Formats: sequence, C-alpha cells, structure tokens
Amino acid sequence: MDRMTMERLLEPRDRVAAARTLGIAGLTAGVVTITVELVAVAAGRVGSTEATLAQALVIGATLAGAGLTFWAIPQHMPRSSWVGIAVFGILVVLWAGLGTRDASAAGQMGVVYPAVYAGAHLRPVVAWVVSGLSLLVNAAVVFTLLPLRLALADFFVVSAAVAMVTLVLVEAGRHQDALTARLAELATTDPLTGLGTRRVLEDAIAHAAPSRPVPAHGSVAGTGLLLVDLDRFGVLNELYGHPVGDAALVHVGALVTGAVPAGATVARIGGDEIAVLLPDSTRAQVRAAAGAVLDTVLGAPLPGDHGGIPVSVSIGMTHRAGGAPDFAELYAAADAALYRAKAEGRGRVVVS
Repeated sequence: MDRMTMERLLEPRDRVAAARTLGIAGLTAGVVTITVELVAVAAGRVGSTEATLAQALVIGATLAGAGLTFWAIPQHMPRSSWVGIAVFGILVVLWAGLGTRDASAAGQMGVVYPAVYAGAHLRPVVAWVVSGLSLLVNAAVVFTLLPLRLALADFFVVSAAVAMVTLVLVEAGRHQDALTARLAELATTDPLTGLGTRRVLEDAIAHAAPSRPVPAHGSVAGTGLLLVDLDRFGVLNELYGHPVGDAALVHVGALVTGAVPAGATVARIGGDEIAVLLPDSTRAQVRAAAGAVLDTVLGAPLPGDHGGIPVSVSIGMTHRAGGAPDFAELYAAADAALYRAKAEGRGRVVVS
C-alpha cells in the first residue's frame, strides 16, 4: 500500500463533522467514566478502589480534553489521530472491564461507541478494523470474567450489534458521499459543454499565483484571462434552431480547451461566453493562447446536417503580473476588451 493510499485511509470523510462527534462523545465519555467509578467506589463495588478512581480521573480528563481539542482545531489534527482516538476509546473499555472486573451489559456496550464513530466518520476499511478491534476487546473481557456459556451468549449479542451498526453507518456514508460528489459535479461542471462553471473559475483565480516571478525571456509572469464570445450567436439560433446553437457551444468549448495550454482553466460563465484562465503566464504567452483560440475556431466550421457552418469568436484579453488578482478587476478588464472586439468588427482579439 503506497503512502497516498494510506493517508487517504486515515483521513476522515469530513474533518469538521468527525470533530464535532468527538467533542460531544469525548466530553460525555469523560464525565461518565469519572462519575461511574466515583459511584462504584462510594458503593463499595468489588474491584473499585481509590487507585481505580485516580485512573478514571486521568482517563476521563484525557477523553474530555481530546474531544474538545478535536472540536477546536480539526484541520490541524494529524491524520493518524482520527483513528488513534478510536483505538484509545477501545483501550479505555478494556481497562474498565478488566481493571474493575466489570463484564456487565453496560460495560460491554462501551465497545459500540468507537464502532459508531468509526462507521459514521472514517473510511469503510478503517471502520471495519475499528469494529473488529472492539469485538476483540469485548471477547477479552467476557471470556476472562464470565463463565463460558454466558461469555459466548454476551459476545454473540454484542458482536451482532457492532456489526449491524457498522454496516448501516458505512452504507449510509457511501450513499452520502455519492450524493456529495454528485452535488459537487453539478456545481463545478456545465451540463451542456462539460466545461467548468463560474465557481470553478473564481476558485482558480483565487489560487492563481506565479511560481516564477521572472521567466527566462524577461517578461513578468502573472495571470491572464480570456473572455471568448461566439459571434452572432443569436442569429445562429434563429437560422438553424437552438439545438444547433447548443452544438456550436459544445463545439467551440472543445476547440478552446484543445487550443490553450494544459494548465489553463476553461469555464462557461454565460450563455455563449467562455472564460479561459491562464495562471503563471506572461503577457506574451496569454496573447499567443488568444491567437491560437481565434485561429482554431475560425479553421473548424461546425459540422452537421447543414454542412460546415462557419463560426467565429471575439476575444477580450487581460493580464495582471504578480500574485493572485482580484476576480472582479480581472473580469472587468477582459470584459471591456471583449466589448471593444465586438465593436471593432468581431472575429478578433483585443488586449486590455
């Protein structure tokens, strides 16, 4: 198993949600651990002494502190800690069972809680491993403290409960992850052209920053934006119908994607407007990409039942040197250049 696969397995499905569960569970478990042992010592239960109470105080405080720490800083917790906290909870159950010689139903149910957390928030493989460890601990407690017949009965009941809870939560998690992935796809992919959406463009601009401030040929690197607009798109729809207009958008989107560098972000941000973000590029490189888009579209008529339909685009281009630019500023400059390209006769690139 490579390192990336291992890191993904250790990472919870959602850090914030997992941290909230751990915060509540840790605080609750800490209070319960201390309170139960305090009552047991006061009632004179066999196996409960001042020493076990002191241990309960330490363990309870650790559980509460760990839960609150996860709640406060989920994004800074090491990957291994999300699994480690479940294992720690299982060891607490082992201590509570063997240390106080408590094999009651209440004590055995403690193994369910790590399984619930793991099934709800950890990856399926890890969730089943945690559940397996929980059952091993339960087996160690009941087969050590109970007669064989009672131990077998209790172990069977608890195992069925842990397995059912884990299965239900893991499958629910799979369904939720599938829905989340679908929603993310809808939010980031234009359904007609398959290009990115405006959200994708804005995110890309927010993270755009040149890796080389001064390229070899002396120009300053920065971020470029092209706004590509189909010329006379309304006329195309009127002459050939909206299905052909849609086909033209798909056609031009594919041509634009093929004409720009691999690191570019291509997004449909309006009816017939396509944006191309070119991070870590010089002004000359952005201008060259705009020219490539223009020439590619002009040289590739839209195929179909009507024969090759010529299409052209107008392109507004802008470039900002340095770090990540403001989206509104970059878009306004490119849009002004696009307006000029349209006003000057279409089928051209205008640089802002």
